Amino acid sequence: MKNLKTKILAFGLLALTFGFFGTTHVFAKEKPFYTNMNGVKLTETQYNNLAKAFSNDTIATLTQNMANIFKDDETLASRGYSKYVRVDTLTDFLGNVISTTETEVTEKEALDYIANQNDLIIPFGYPVHQTAMKRLTINVTTGISYTYKTITLINEWLSMPVTRSNDVIAIRPDVPSFTINIGNISGYLKHNGTIVQSYTGSHSNVRNINNQGVGISMPLPTGGSTMSNGMSLLLISGADPFRAYGSFQHAQSAVTLADSKVYNINSNGLGGVLDFTNSTTRAKYDAMQGVWCEWSLGTLSCN
Repeated sequence: MKNLKTKILAFGLLALTFGFFGTTHVFAKEKPFYTNMNGVKLTETQYNNLAKAFSNDTIATLTQNMANIFKDDETLASRGYSKYVRVDTLTDFLGNVISTTETEVTEKEALDYIANQNDLIIPFGYPVHQTAMKRLTINVTTGISYTYKTITLINEWLSMPVTRSNDVIAIRPDVPSFTINIGNISGYLKHNGTIVQSYTGSHSNVRNINNQGVGISMPLPTGGSTMSNGMSLLLISGADPFRAYGSFQHAQSAVTLADSKVYNINSNGLGGVLDFTNSTTRAKYDAMQGVWCEWSLGTLSCN
């Protein structure tokens, strides 16, 4: 009887052991599904989590630190606001801006304009009139911890700009004293359907001004039929209310890369963000109005 019990016990242990090893594949680690431009590896589940709140272009350029904060968070939510703006510019034969008129339009008006493209460009006469139609979008993403917030700003050219120089995109958090880690900054320039330049906090075109905000100078490529610019900033802040401003400024005449990086970030700047310290440089940008979002008592409002 003793031997029989021993055999039964041994058989049970063997069966349990086999069952355990035979089902380990259920707990196998999910394989990498996607690697972005900064070498960030994501499983399919992690990619889908991020896609709930971020565009494909933003995911493609997130830093490792930014991805780590949100990739396993299944509660991600993003809300924001888009503004459609038409900018009409007159320039003289030297490329100096004579006047700029900015008009906020509805989405329908913007799309109707694109469908009936009627830019007036006078190649052999002056002044030259050029029209640019843009969509500027700001989003704030939060997850299970509201102290982690990512502000994303995206400019989309609905009609391609005539002047191609050094444009600047920037975000200004309006909260008490803060420090921005360079690992929490990302950006991109997309041209003809391809991201031709990605940016992280260590890029020479990025200005990270502590307790002010972050700006990125982006040289625009020539030609093409589509183009967009984007940047994201991860901020750790429990401030309530929490407000952030975004601005994209287009150079309407030639601006050197060096000059495009000489600015402060404050409420007196263009779009409520970019305060170019040289008045000549400032006058070359289109002064497009900015956008903002505010998080207060768990509710997000944007404009």
